[in-house]
Amino acid sequence: MRPLASIRTSKGCHFRCQFCALWKLTGGHYFTRQPERIVEELGAIEEKYVFFADDESLLDTERMGVLAELIQRAGIDKRFFLYGRSDTIARHPELLAQWKKAGLERVFVGLECIRDADLKLIRKGSTVENNLSALRILKELDIEVHPPEPIDGRKYLTRGWIRAEGKVTAAGEGVFVRPATAAGWALPHLKAEQAQELRRRDAERKG
Repeated sequence: MRPLASIRTSKGCHFRCQFCALWKLTGGHYFTRQPERIVEELGAIEEKYVFFADDESLLDTERMGVLAELIQRAGIDKRFFLYGRSDTIARHPELLAQWKKAGLERVFVGLECIRDADLKLIRKGSTVENNLSALRILKELDIEVHPPEPIDGRKYLTRGWIRAEGKVTAAGEGVFVRPATAAGWALPHLKAEQAQELRRRDAERKG
């Protein structure tokens, strides 16, 4: 996606993921720009590809639906890349279909963990089933999945799962479906007791 311009349409997040500091910067509030102002700015951008540099783009689904509609009405022909939670995607496939028509090409999805217990531990507020549903929806819509740096292990979250359930990008390295080994993991996003708990669970599973 080059050349790539960036635009901010919102700031903050009302979720409380343990590993993330972004929601703390806005006190847990989610601030958004008016869709009309965003379309006006997009019309002045020359680049073909546009990254929505939001902390989380899809939280206000009604606003994003209006924005997609206004982009199409304005005849803006660009390709978009944005952040989206798997639970939002799973619950609103029609919104992703609308954005596909508006030019959405790639979504950065925070899958984070392969077990519900671990997602609960990091206060993700989502489930493995949501992750799977989101990847299926994106695959059906031919929208690329851009995997994140995983929380519990350097690479094991991405390639196997996304290859089976979604469309892999160049960043899709590692193996999701294979059990991870916790020994030697660097877990910079987690508190010491959470990293220890993940390692303990992995040891119990292997035992």
